[in-house]
Amino acid sequence: MISTRRRTRTRTIVLIALACGGLWLISPLHAYEKDTHFGLTYYLARSIGFPVNAALQIAIATWSVDLEPNTQPLRVAPTEENELILQAFHAFSSTQGSIEGDTLPSKVALADNRISDPGLVSTNFQKLWSYGMANGNPGIALHFFEDNWAHAGYSASGFGHLIPNIHAPDYLENNRWTAQDMMTKTVEKLQEFYRAQLGRESCSPEPERLARVLQGLIDANTAQALTPPDYGKAMPVLVAALGDTEKLDMQGLEDDTDSSFRINVEVKNGSATGSIPPRPPGPGGAGRYQGDFAVMVRPIDYLLGERWRDPAVKRDPKDPTVGRVYFVVAGNPDANAVNFNGSHDWSFVEYVPGTQKSPGGDAPGEWHFQFTPTKDDMPKNPPATFISKDPADWMSVKEQVEGKLEWRLALRVGSCKLTGEFYPGEIHAGKNTATGKITADVPAGKAGWGTPTTVEYERAWPEIPAGGTQR
Repeated sequence: MISTRRRTRTRTIVLIALACGGLWLISPLHAYEKDTHFGLTYYLARSIGFPVNAALQIAIATWSVDLEPNTQPLRVAPTEENELILQAFHAFSSTQGSIEGDTLPSKVALADNRISDPGLVSTNFQKLWSYGMANGNPGIALHFFEDNWAHAGYSASGFGHLIPNIHAPDYLENNRWTAQDMMTKTVEKLQEFYRAQLGRESCSPEPERLARVLQGLIDANTAQALTPPDYGKAMPVLVAALGDTEKLDMQGLEDDTDSSFRINVEVKNGSATGSIPPRPPGPGGAGRYQGDFAVMVRPIDYLLGERWRDPAVKRDPKDPTVGRVYFVVAGNPDANAVNFNGSHDWSFVEYVPGTQKSPGGDAPGEWHFQFTPTKDDMPKNPPATFISKDPADWMSVKEQVEGKLEWRLALRVGSCKLTGEFYPGEIHAGKNTATGKITADVPAGKAGWGTPTTVEYERAWPEIPAGGTQR
């Protein structure tokens, strides 16, 4: 039952909304916003090694907590149910926290203590985290986790941070100390989930790069009280950090008629009851989610959609594609042709599965490809070990083995690197002493593969300077 004092407070805030000529005060209260819960979460998931689709599943689940009517933090009508939602999904305390000021670094200590020390916030987070670990998607827990830094110092009783701040705490720019701490701790939680879900170590993103992306997002949206952060201003920062092929502009996420999951919250003796059933499938972009609720990774996902670069090749600031390797897929992604290093369509031969199993998907094994070169694809000059230095002899050999010689490529992904073995083919050539002519052939089977050259690539992110703009 709502007390008389609380009902009076409710009437007062509604009158304030009407007096300002804006019913926007009655809309759901978010903190952080899409630039954080969706954009930054997606970037962080990608930066530690989650493939595109897996990072997308996590980011959408994180952001959707603010979109679902039954988990949205309501601005007015401070009912017991609303207080429960604020506590259960948005990291509000039951009482006001003690901080020197909302923009001071002291708020970092408060946020850290709330999430680590025994208490309401820590208990509610662990419930969501355990659910996410058991069901294969940490997004709902990550939303709560990120909100902990925005909501430290605010109570669920009443109106959260509606008075006097309204939207200001929704901004990363509002408190740079807590934003930095929140991002660092979110990376750690994503790495924890990665290890548990995929059974191996994640990447370790460069702290300087993370700081530059965060600074870019901070600079993109100056904190304001009356309007939330503009995701459209954050997108160029994320595109500069990830590349323009990433899935950063998801349509339909804010469509209130589309419910992707249901969290049934009931108020009974001050505790939440209910469940989160698996989300419905959304093929072709229908629905906020794609596939099942659990984050599942196909081995091929570690290869496709990624960009890799040869660290031995010097970067060209005028041409960011120098040294990069792209994998272009057409048709069935499990039986594909690949464009390797910007040249040739390599035909898929076989996939040799890895031996490591995990709930979120098998560890990537080894992909085998082959390519039949023409004489124009073969080296122009004869190898140093060739029996003749005469270019005409080398051209004769190339013409004899054309259609017989095969190049082979074996690719493996592990430890956030792509390792390749390139087999150039074995050519047996001999000179007829009577005629002076050179004859050549290619041995059958694996004997014709030749001695491999090992190449190693690292993940290729665009270079970004301070402020978040691309060079």
